[in-house]
Amino acid sequence: MDSTEYIVVGSGRLAFQCAEAIRKKGKDVIVLEYKIAEVSVLKKLCHSKGICYNCFNKGDMTDYLSHIDTPKVVFSVMNTYLFPDIVIHNRFLEIINAHNSILPQHPGRNAEAWEIFDEDEKTAVTWHKVCAQVDGGGILLQELFDIPEDITAIKLLALQNQIQLETFNRVFELMETRNFTFQEQQYGTYPIHYARDIPNGGKLELEWPISKIWAFLRAMDYGPLQILGTPFIVFEDKKYVWDTYEKTEQAESGEGIVYEQDSFMITKENSAIKLIGIKEAV
Repeated sequence: MDSTEYIVVGSGRLAFQCAEAIRKKGKDVIVLEYKIAEVSVLKKLCHSKGICYNCFNKGDMTDYLSHIDTPKVVFSVMNTYLFPDIVIHNRFLEIINAHNSILPQHPGRNAEAWEIFDEDEKTAVTWHKVCAQVDGGGILLQELFDIPEDITAIKLLALQNQIQLETFNRVFELMETRNFTFQEQQYGTYPIHYARDIPNGGKLELEWPISKIWAFLRAMDYGPLQILGTPFIVFEDKKYVWDTYEKTEQAESGEGIVYEQDSFMITKENSAIKLIGIKEAV
């Protein structure tokens, strides 16, 4: 194996920015990406700056990492590759993952959506050691901050990624100087969110209070990416989807559902949510 001390495993611009930050400190770094698409933004960015880049399928990634035989620090950033036991137990590797929640809450995928759906008031970027339990390793650094009111999942993810980048230099210095102690997580009954999991199966329930409906809409909102698919509503035994939505405050208190030509207006107490561009699901 080569003498590179640091490896970044991940995808997208954020993984590149972390690798670039390492190189600016005069350290060698290799970037590894788990292949999930033919086109890679990370590959283009790394090649533009002369950063060593490799793209592997799952088996080749595991083979590469499990056979490393010199000490390396691995930073897992925006990474969908799950490190198997054979890699985690490689004594030459210390693997640090960035996760977008206040661990141990919301382990797993799409934490930003679940935080909004659960109406959490705070979130965090948590850098932690990788172990056999998903997002269960000791915490190296945890940066807490308020979840902005009315934020959508895609915008919260962007904010969390920004905080990841802002905290990365501190994480790197901790690993470089070895001046840290991992804080063990205080486990509760927090379910792991898998990529297949969707808040309430993607269904908006008319019985929910207005705050929960609003949280659901924002949690499902990844813009054109539609990471969690298309949300829907069932009204009079028919399934509907919509193009966009908005929330307004009403002068008078009331409750009801009005179905117009291309919209649903859901009114509860002094608030109303309008689902715009309503059409029956195919």
